[in-house]
Amino acid sequence: MLTAFVTVGFLSQQIVIDHVLAVAQTSSRTRTPFPADALAEAVAREQFKAPREGETVEGPTGRAQWKKLSAKADDWFEDEALVGGYVFFELDSAREQTMVLDAAGHAMVYVNGVARGGDVYADGTVKLPVNLRKGKNWFLAPVGRGRFRARLVPAAAPVSVLADDPTFPDYQVDRSERKWAAAVVQNATDQWRTVTLQARVGDQEGPKRTAVLGPLTNRKLALELPAFTPSAAGPVPTTLTLTSPGMPESKPEFTLAARAPGERYKVTYQSDIDGSVQYYSVVPAFGERRPGRALVLSIHGAGVEATSQAGAYGRKDWADIVCATNRRPYGFNWEDWGRLDAYEALADAESRLQPDPSQIYLTGHSMGGHGTWYLGLTDPDRWGAIAPCAGWISMWTYANAIDYPDPTPVEAQLRRAANVSDILLNLRNASAFGVYVLHGAEDETVPVSEARTMREKLAEFHRDVDWHEEPGGSHWYDHSDDPGADCIDYPPLFEFFRRHRRALDTDRVVFSTVSPAVNSKCHWAEVYNQERPLEVSKIDLTLGLGSVRLRGTTSNVRTLCLDTERLFMGETALAELDGQDLTLPRVGPKTWLRRDSNGAWRVAEEPVGEKSPAAYGGFKDVFRHRFALVVGTGGTQGESEEIYNRARYDAEVWWPRANGDAEIVRDIDVDPQKFADRNLVLYGGPTTNRLWNTYLDKSPINVQTGRIMIGTKAQVGKLACLVALPKVGRQGRLVGAVGAGDVSALRATTRLTYLAAATHFPDWVVTGFEAVGEGTGKVADAGFFTPDWKAPNF
Repeated sequence: MLTAFVTVGFLSQQIVIDHVLAVAQTSSRTRTPFPADALAEAVAREQFKAPREGETVEGPTGRAQWKKLSAKADDWFEDEALVGGYVFFELDSAREQTMVLDAAGHAMVYVNGVARGGDVYADGTVKLPVNLRKGKNWFLAPVGRGRFRARLVPAAAPVSVLADDPTFPDYQVDRSERKWAAAVVQNATDQWRTVTLQARVGDQEGPKRTAVLGPLTNRKLALELPAFTPSAAGPVPTTLTLTSPGMPESKPEFTLAARAPGERYKVTYQSDIDGSVQYYSVVPAFGERRPGRALVLSIHGAGVEATSQAGAYGRKDWADIVCATNRRPYGFNWEDWGRLDAYEALADAESRLQPDPSQIYLTGHSMGGHGTWYLGLTDPDRWGAIAPCAGWISMWTYANAIDYPDPTPVEAQLRRAANVSDILLNLRNASAFGVYVLHGAEDETVPVSEARTMREKLAEFHRDVDWHEEPGGSHWYDHSDDPGADCIDYPPLFEFFRRHRRALDTDRVVFSTVSPAVNSKCHWAEVYNQERPLEVSKIDLTLGLGSVRLRGTTSNVRTLCLDTERLFMGETALAELDGQDLTLPRVGPKTWLRRDSNGAWRVAEEPVGEKSPAAYGGFKDVFRHRFALVVGTGGTQGESEEIYNRARYDAEVWWPRANGDAEIVRDIDVDPQKFADRNLVLYGGPTTNRLWNTYLDKSPINVQTGRIMIGTKAQVGKLACLVALPKVGRQGRLVGAVGAGDVSALRATTRLTYLAAATHFPDWVVTGFEAVGEGTGKVADAGFFTPDWKAPNF
């Protein structure tokens, strides 16, 4: 092996890194949208210098020294300094060249100051092409879980399909279906490349998929598989053919599986979030597939995926069990895109299995137990009953989320954005279904106090709660020889499900929400938008048979939408809302009510130009509806490279974290018709991104060199912003921006955690280099737009 400090010529063989410098954690481990990190600030300011052994680093939480580490025999470094610390190594190259960095265990890596994605799961699937310049090259990587390894290897080809990280379905014997798959394609050149990917399964070919890849990066591409019909269970040979103009053709081989009737099987589908391919596993009920059975949605814990979750269940004679994947083993804690993924999997499974709509149930273990609380309490009209197993309550009770005991004005806005994770704000939504709580009495991972706390809170108002604490039960236990693991596949829990039915209709809706983007509708009533974004909104509405058809109260609701068919018995309906008498005319399938400037309710038309559940904010809401990352090409070559590097980093974070496909596209390549229904994220600024003025000309956030205006308020300095706004010409879609007048300020946004689980951002944030090093207290500005997307009055 070679040392970490070596001189190399043309790297035709792999270079294994066996010595690094490491420094222990100097930043807070609190889950926060703005990690305070002195080393990240130095890199962002282009002031980082190669460390020496014994030198100290000072950060917000203290001081630490760089020390030398040697790799073990398996090439892994292991040390307590790597639990939240950094590693550093250098290579001296005799010429400029491209190699593939094959590293694992790191959250991300700076290569000569350029941010690149990391392998947060330490499974070795993230292999990124990097440019080595002539002379000294340095690598700096934060490491989270105590282990790290790195090597540089030659690229297999200029453009290639990687064997790692495919997403494939299972075929089923004697069933013919076209299916979705995905594979990682690598562009190891410094040019934009058009590629075509096609699958051959058995003797059948699927349709071709053509896509564009940015320079020196990977992209996980979705493609359709042919409708192959296996006659017997077993392996199914599959070949992917990759072509690109001027490049050699490649034909890597993979193996899929054909499953016999009654076996567990994987199903894939294409996500509307980003166009990627996701999967879930099914534990089929006994007997022939038929409509009208029950469906149990089971969601997994941290470090688990759908296939393992499904393996912990025995088959039932009355219910199919569907195990979603949260995109990855950790994914998003079943919040954010994990929540959306659960519902996409459920919708696909419902379309295939056609269950009894009154018998849809929700359960999950550990992180999935938290997800059961979260999905249950945010969408109460979806479930007949829920059963959290070994579940924790919230990011604050268990997962070390940041709170702000003495908040600055900006921190108060950030905490308000975090309300969407505070499930206790929606606790009374649990009245809509039965709850069964299962927990091991000696759980060493998630304290049983989490379950007891929820039981106590529910007991204050809920009359349909049951529970079991397993004596001596640890986090994962299985005390019986019956199929399934007792900690989730517990017979009394499933009997509880069998006794319950989902209410398909009701004359009374009692419902609360924090954000219509997360949960807006319950039965026939919808909180379309709020007076005060991301504070609790409540409705208590009842349909009667007397002269007054609708009575009820609301809180923090600006626009209310009601199902006309459910509301009306004639051409008009009388209502009493918040003490105000209204006569409602029957017009259209929806009835709209909106508060006027005096707070009085008025009959309204369908809102245009307002915040809506499909396009509400904050900033993370942009990453939906097959979003695309749009890089500016209107500046100098150096500015365009800076912008591309910034967008590529986000794409490389999204792929391994979300099993996703964040498409990068140049501003000059955006066809308005083809991208009409997609959210866009613009990188750059008014002078560097050619689409900026098309979509953000009337933005209440005005980006200039040296200052950023929020309405009439100016923030001065070398600043960047995140902002989410409605898309011009397309109701229900958003345009986001990662913007700066001086594009070098984009580096101040690199380590913001808006693609991570359960971090929270309002509609806009203005920030600079100081916040990189010192955290939320140095964020320049943050806040929410009004319900009609205007800057607030400061």
